[in-house]
Amino acid sequence: MKISIKNVGAIRDADIELGDVTVLYGRNGTGRSTFAKLLDTIVNGQGDEKAMKAAVDSLPTNNLDPKEPLEIKLAPRTGGKVTLRQGGKTAPDLSCLKGFAQRAVFIDDEVLALCGLIGPETDLHGISVSERTLRTLELVQKSFDAKGLSTENEDPEEAQVRENLRRICRGRLVPGTKELRFADEEGSPSERIRSAGAGLRLFLLLQQLIFSGAVGRNDVLILDSPESSMHPDWQVRLAEVIILILESIGIRVIVISQSPYLIGAIEAYSVRWDVEDYITYAFARRGKQGVEIEDVTGDVAEIYDDLAGAFDMIQKAKSGKKIK
Repeated sequence: MKISIKNVGAIRDADIELGDVTVLYGRNGTGRSTFAKLLDTIVNGQGDEKAMKAAVDSLPTNNLDPKEPLEIKLAPRTGGKVTLRQGGKTAPDLSCLKGFAQRAVFIDDEVLALCGLIGPETDLHGISVSERTLRTLELVQKSFDAKGLSTENEDPEEAQVRENLRRICRGRLVPGTKELRFADEEGSPSERIRSAGAGLRLFLLLQQLIFSGAVGRNDVLILDSPESSMHPDWQVRLAEVIILILESIGIRVIVISQSPYLIGAIEAYSVRWDVEDYITYAFARRGKQGVEIEDVTGDVAEIYDDLAGAFDMIQKAKSGKKIK
């Protein structure tokens, strides 16, 4: 699906062909999370025109020139076009968006911080969180009632996903009365998931959502800065999981990242599993007129060159040179 965005928050202009896996890189303050949240709003609002219109009207206009009209254009591969304008009419038929995804599942630091509070008896509506966080927490809560994916006739890629997650998690999530707990493979007494680090929580959530069947084909996972609190080794493992769940289950993924390890590993595994043509890379850059998000799939080196700037700063610091 091609998405064009004008004048949303810090984003002045964005023009991207969303891939089955889309990687968005940018420095701090370049609208990366705004882009991710906007996609979540669009995908999850497609079945409710009134809710979609209200969501679009509530979006912040361009920070530098509030008079500029907000506009979002969507052109799914399946055909049809949708234009959303602030204060205007939402297109009456949003069904063409289902060719990209029928549901978005958003995971960020807020979800990872609160996931330990989930239990069968937890009233999630009593927690003060955003709608997108609430949707994900409710999905996790309901996932424990799901039948789960069968391991019979499991294809090699799906088996590899299961093994990768098992190797890292070395256990699974189990619902306590009022909170999620972690049960390890050794059969030790379960522990509070709140005591685990954010990196392990992410892998445990992915394991639970994917293999319970709660997230599947025609869903899109939106991972906002998943490398947070995660060692580079695990970032490489995460990249392989991302590619394999696309290949074996058909789950699309949007990754917002500043990590050379995660971005580089996604590129490497996409080549290994022969899906590089389905991956899109985008670069968010701030200019005088606001942020522009550019598709750099044909020249991913631009991202690595920008990341290399930090190493240049280190070398200057070592040699006593002034850092601008």
